[in-house]
Amino acid sequence: MPAKFGLFIAAKMVLIAVSIILAFSGRPAQAQGMLSMVDLSSDALSKAEMTRYEVEAGLADLRPGEKLDLTGRL
Repeated sequence: MPAKFGLFIAAKMVLIAVSIILAFSGRPAQAQGMLSMVDLSSDALSKAEMTRYEVEAGLADLRPGEKLDLTGRL
């Protein structure tokens, strides 16, 4: 019985070591390059369609329980 327990501990340690090696080796995750083709300086991403005051005016005109619909706005 003690020999089986020692084998179990050794197998567990090998599994942990292999998991750590695999976790820190290899190439970077693909998600790190998701923004590489996005132009963050384009007008669609850098300029607002509405001013802060237009949004505030829209919020002020709402009845209780209504939501401001900004569908299609950037």
